[in-house]
Amino acid sequence: MPERPHDRSNAGPQAYRTDGYSTISTRVVLTIADETGTEIDALPTLYETINPEALDRFVDSATDRAVSVTFEYFDHRITVTGNGEIDVRPL
Repeated sequence: MPERPHDRSNAGPQAYRTDGYSTISTRVVLTIADETGTEIDALPTLYETINPEALDRFVDSATDRAVSVTFEYFDHRITVTGNGEIDVRPL
């Protein structure tokens, strides 16, 4: 499995930027797996929390990069911004 790139420099120690992966929904799952040390197959489906296709469309079509959506997944609060940044905070 390739190394997952993370840039935690923007918003503190739990901020991720996972460039190189095709969709934001995939990047959210990879980020949570990395943050929690959980195998991807052991995570609940993202669809149980948020519609992944809608999340992908939100980022793909965001004209205001300052907009964001926040949701809870796997005991974490996730904020995804219009420019694709992912902020992860434990609940």
